[in-house]
Amino acid sequence: MSTSRPGAPVRWKLSDKDKKKILTLAGDLPALWNAPTTTNSDKKRILRLLIQEVVLSPVDVPKRATRIRILWKTGAITELQTPRPTFSESRRTSPQVIAKIRKLARKHYCDSQIAEELNRRGLKSGLRHTFTNRLVAGIRKREGIRAGRTAGGFSIRAPERDEQGLYSVRGLIAHFGVTAPMVHYWVHRGLITPVHSRTPMHKWNKEPFWFEMTPELEALLARAREQGYAPGKPPHHRGHSHHPRPPARLPDGRYSTRGLVEKYGVTWDTVRYWIKKGILTPERALPKGNFCFRLTHEVEQLIQAALARKRTSRRPTQHHHHHIHSR
Repeated sequence: MSTSRPGAPVRWKLSDKDKKKILTLAGDLPALWNAPTTTNSDKKRILRLLIQEVVLSPVDVPKRATRIRILWKTGAITELQTPRPTFSESRRTSPQVIAKIRKLARKHYCDSQIAEELNRRGLKSGLRHTFTNRLVAGIRKREGIRAGRTAGGFSIRAPERDEQGLYSVRGLIAHFGVTAPMVHYWVHRGLITPVHSRTPMHKWNKEPFWFEMTPELEALLARAREQGYAPGKPPHHRGHSHHPRPPARLPDGRYSTRGLVEKYGVTWDTVRYWIKKGILTPERALPKGNFCFRLTHEVEQLIQAALARKRTSRRPTQHHHHHIHSR
């Protein structure tokens, strides 16, 4: 209840029960401070009620530190001293955050998942930045922390198939005998598109590619089988015990690198130069990752123009000697 005259300040009349509750809280400040219902704003108000003044003084000898002098409302004085970090030390990520990164890495979290967890907890880097997978990777390398590994240091690989029946790169290698570079080449060329797996990613050291058995992928695997790729045959044992040279020309009319060398009388380096300049577009459709090429009318014209420029550059030039006469 409050009693006051009109226009006078409001005065609250506390009951004996309210007074007892306030005195109990005052006698147990740690409980009040650590109570889950006490917000940061409440803590600031508590400090303003208790503290009259705070004075900070730098100390350089014998070690860098800051002396803290607290004058309480009661007249008591408390003096503390805490280490004062250097500029570089102030930019470092705290040991608590590093310990958390180490703990999550041992649980096989990838860098992006570690960053997400640190940000969820409201933690910051030494530069007060939010965490990204690149920032986590940098801290790991600096602190010697391995991501996605067990305490014993053994890597956990993704399974051949996930819970949805999708194939990993490892699964395609095991079930169809193709190679990892071949699968990544298909992805890079846009021939197949990885899909997302709903299986939890924290089980493995990094997020793998997953593939659905689409008609496009089936066609690529069938073509690989025609070239001698099959389960249980490592790359250096496919086909014959010794790899034959790739044919000069494939049944569909495409040329191998050897075929172009023989057709135009150029070197292998010249063919590589034409690829670099965009004259030729390589297609990886031969064993051992060898390229083959489609010679359209436009490509033939570009090659002939390149050969003509090469012949022109080889012609001997006439050198004109200029004599300077001095008087």
